[in-house]
Amino acid sequence: MAISKSADIIFNPFSLDCNNSKVLKVIYQVLEREMDTETIELRGKIQQDLLELMDHIAETEWYPLAYDVNLELPTVFKLCNLKLDFQESALLERVHNYVRIMHQVCGVRLFVFVNLKQYFSNRELDLLYQDFLYENIWVVDFESAFRQVIEHENNVIFDKDFCLIHLD
Repeated sequence: MAISKSADIIFNPFSLDCNNSKVLKVIYQVLEREMDTETIELRGKIQQDLLELMDHIAETEWYPLAYDVNLELPTVFKLCNLKLDFQESALLERVHNYVRIMHQVCGVRLFVFVNLKQYFSNRELDLLYQDFLYENIWVVDFESAFRQVIEHENNVIFDKDFCLIHLD
């Protein structure tokens, strides 16, 4: 699997969006693949109603109109602005939801953050780490300055010559 499909780099946790095109594309594909008989029948009825509407419009105008009604479900989903419904109230919740959705829906297993510790307390980070460990999600956090080591972290320092210093 390509690194671009199995990893995600996050510079700004405030800009995370669970409804990005990568997630929605996969969700649309899953929804279309898992259509039941009733959904297929409803789609056919809506397509027929849409054809009747277009016929009526084309017949009432004096100039020639051509149209093609091809009601593919991804088009309907986009038209109806179908998306995940998250009402995050806190940044911690937003990061948690984003990582879980990207992992479960898109298969991303590695999340690389930049300065994650600037946004959260040690307790909040510990909660995130515990959830990510449980879900088998890998997290790498690049910090611009050394900060307190907390549980579930393996810390290393890169010096100015890019030498690796392990902190055990």
